[in-house]
Amino acid sequence: MKIYTNPKNPFSLLEKNLLVRLYSIYPNLSNRLFKSIKLIKAPFYILHLIVNLYGLKKLVNRIDRFLTAKVTFGNTKKLFTIRDTNSQFHSIYYNCFRDVYEPDVTSAISLFLNEGETFIDIGSNWGHHTFYAVLCKKAKSIAFEPNPAVCDDMKRIAMELGVEDSVVCHNLALSNFTGDIQFVQEYFESGIVSINSEFTSLSLATKKILDQLKKILKINGIKIKSTVVSLDSMNIASAKLIKIDAEGAELNILYGGLETLKRCRPLVIFEYHSSNLERLNNYLDYFRSINYMLKIIDCKWSDKKYCFELNSVEDIAKNKQFNLLAIPKEYKNVIA
Repeated sequence: MKIYTNPKNPFSLLEKNLLVRLYSIYPNLSNRLFKSIKLIKAPFYILHLIVNLYGLKKLVNRIDRFLTAKVTFGNTKKLFTIRDTNSQFHSIYYNCFRDVYEPDVTSAISLFLNEGETFIDIGSNWGHHTFYAVLCKKAKSIAFEPNPAVCDDMKRIAMELGVEDSVVCHNLALSNFTGDIQFVQEYFESGIVSINSEFTSLSLATKKILDQLKKILKINGIKIKSTVVSLDSMNIASAKLIKIDAEGAELNILYGGLETLKRCRPLVIFEYHSSNLERLNNYLDYFRSINYMLKIIDCKWSDKKYCFELNSVEDIAKNKQFNLLAIPKEYKNVIA
C-alpha cells in the first residue's frame, strides 16, 4: 500500500534556556550542516558529551526550570510548560523535528485512528504522540511511562491543556511478568533508559567516554523504581492503535499483551532494532499465531508530502532501526 499524508508537528517552544540551547545545537548543526565533514563534527561530539553531563548533574540535583510551549490544532492554540531536564522534549526544540516528529508514528495516528477511538501509548515519555492523538484526532489515550518524574510531566501537561479526561497515564513499566524493578538513568538522555539491562542505543565508545567523565566529575546516575505489569492485566476494553517504544523490551511487552491483541485486534506500531536478525523470527511467530501480518513502515518526504508505504520485512537490513506495523489480516483496506 502507498498513501500520501501530510502530518504536522503542532508543538513549538516559545522560550529556551542554556540547557535547551546547548542540547539542541549538536543535532541541529551536525546533522544538517556538517554531516559529510567528519573533522568539523568532532567539536559538536564534545559538546554532546558536555551537555549530557551538565543535564545529568541538573537532574541529580533536581534543578528544574519550566519553559513555555505552545500547541496549535485547527484554529485553537493552547500553552503548557515543559521541564528542561526532561530531554525528550527534543521533539519540540530540535529544528529537525520542527515540521513533524517521527513521521512513521505520526502518520499512522493520522491515517488509522478515528475520533473517539483508543490509542495505547507504551513508553509515552512526556506524551508527544498521546497529545497529538487526543488534540488532533479527538481520541482517547491510555499511556504507560515507568519514569515517575516524566509521568508527572505528562499528567501536568494533560491538566494544563484541559484534556485530563481523555488521557490516562499509568506510572508503570510493561513486560510479560509482574514485580518491582529498579533501573538507572545513567545519562541526561531519558529516552535511552530501558528495563532491558542489555539494551543501549549509545555507541560503545560514547558510553566508555561518558562513564569515565562521570567518575572524574563524581556524577552518579539516577535510580528509578517502578512496578512492572503485563498489558493483559490492565483489562483494556478496546484499542484501535498501540504504539510501543520501549528500548529493547518490545517483544516481552507483546508477550504480556497477547490476550489484549486477540480481543481488541488493534494495529500495533513498534520499534525494531535489527542488531540480532534472529530475533525477528520471534516477532513473526508471535504475530502469525494471532493472524497478523508484519510490515516495515517506510515514510519518506516527497513532493511536499509524506509517502506512507508498507514494505516486506524481508527488506530488513542488519544494525538498523525500523518501525514495524502489525496488521490484523481482516484489515483488507490497510494491507491492499
